[in-house]
Amino acid sequence: WPPAFHAYNVIVPNFLNLPEFLLGLGTRPSSLITLAMYVASRAAECPYCTAHTCSFAVRRGLAPAKLRAVLAGSLDGTAVTQAEHASVAVARSLGCMPCELTAEEVRTLRATVAKGDVEWVVAAATMFGSLNKLMDGLGVPLEPDTVAETTDLLGAGWSAGKAGQMLAADMVLAAPPAVDDWRLCLKVLWLGLKPGGVAATGARLLHGMPSTAAEASLLLQRNVGHPFPILAHLTHGKFIC
Repeated sequence: WPPAFHAYNVIVPNFLNLPEFLLGLGTRPSSLITLAMYVASRAAECPYCTAHTCSFAVRRGLAPAKLRAVLAGSLDGTAVTQAEHASVAVARSLGCMPCELTAEEVRTLRATVAKGDVEWVVAAATMFGSLNKLMDGLGVPLEPDTVAETTDLLGAGWSAGKAGQMLAADMVLAAPPAVDDWRLCLKVLWLGLKPGGVAATGARLLHGMPSTAAEASLLLQRNVGHPFPILAHLTHGKFIC
């Protein structure tokens, strides 16, 4: 368990490009990432991650109308841009088991989204592919507050399933979460930079790890028997190490 949770604490911030993404310095528009997270979780049918990615998306400024458009499958309307459409299509295919990603979906994503941002979209979707299986497999229970603020957005087709073991039958629903403001930026900076904070923890967990794709490939070859040559094609160091 300790190595697993150490990996979790490294994978999540690095694959979501944190804290840059929360500070508005990452992929623009941020909806490309938040939609990918939500759609991949929805396709994987993980109620825990679906509710949390829905809340995360709204807090990052994604309009509820776009969530509903994605849910209804009405992606050809004006509510969803071509880039968002492409992100949704790739994320949905990556979230399915087995994977349903097509060459046409890849070409469309590359044609409508900047190369560097393509990597972040895929990273968000595939990271949740892992978290979906972990949370659903362990049966992690959903927090009542998260369900209360997202139920109206998730639609009638969503169910908490086995993740709803802590939910009261007469639970009172709440308004959707508020969009982030300057207070989140201050909180992120404090949590990241304070002594023993997120930045220090990340540096400690990654101490002695490879810093280039070539070094990472050698390490993986020695330890798992495969060099993962795809690493050489990535442009963001956070993915690699």
